[in-house]
Amino acid sequence: MTDSGAADSAAEIVSIERARRAGEEAAATRNRVVWRLRPGEAGVVVLFNEGIETAYGVTVKARQRSLDIGDLRAGRSRQIPWPKIDRLGVTWHYAGDKSDEPATVAGPIGG
Repeated sequence: MTDSGAADSAAEIVSIERARRAGEEAAATRNRVVWRLRPGEAGVVVLFNEGIETAYGVTVKARQRSLDIGDLRAGRSRQIPWPKIDRLGVTWHYAGDKSDEPATVAGPIGG
């Protein structure tokens, strides 16, 4: 094998290893915090953390309004007074000291 061929093979191995690690990291964070939104009674939205970790510094947003709801432990829910909306954005941190970049998702409020 030539030096060029060896270098190409080594670069390909490094590329494959990086892709494998990125996939593992994505899988590891996938279920850490999982949100479910449900309509509640009389203009209330119920936000469930169905993941396996606490979400820190949770903020919900809809229609140019935001509401800080604090931390939400895994398996817990919070009722949010917010009438007549069908989508809600949720922003949170994985780190308790909020030193990480916030994660954000938006989704419909399911029935």
